[in-house]
Amino acid sequence: MTFPTLSVYAPASVGNIGPGFDTLGMAVTGMGDTLSATLDPSLSKDVIERITGAWTTLPTDPRENTASIALRLILDRAGEGRPFRLVLEKGVPGSGLGSSAASAVGGAYLGNLLVGDIFSPQEILDAALAAEAGVSGGVFLDNISACLFG
Repeated sequence: MTFPTLSVYAPASVGNIGPGFDTLGMAVTGMGDTLSATLDPSLSKDVIERITGAWTTLPTDPRENTASIALRLILDRAGEGRPFRLVLEKGVPGSGLGSSAASAVGGAYLGNLLVGDIFSPQEILDAALAAEAGVSGGVFLDNISACLFG
């Protein structure tokens, strides 16, 4: 049995705007990440199949990448235990443009689509924020909220 592969696009963003340091941001047109995933019960665990376009080495361990962490958080919240296969095409050209936030939002949004679009925007935001905080050690909404909400 084959399972559908779904893809999403998550835009780059600019954060730390004016007096809204770490709270205000805006999405950027024309650059962002494309994430594709499928649930694959033939796997024994989640897999990042490949990452392309990255400006630096990114973790391919699903427990260390914001995209896969957010994707798994959403799947777990939905009770979906099947492993996934993820492809991440980085289109955010470096730091300062919400690269990890785009991956986190894309992963959470993609997870939501894989389970039938059952989560609210707030729940998607929460999963992306948890993934980002888990990797960076901080809680910053500027790039995540801009990526998800524009």
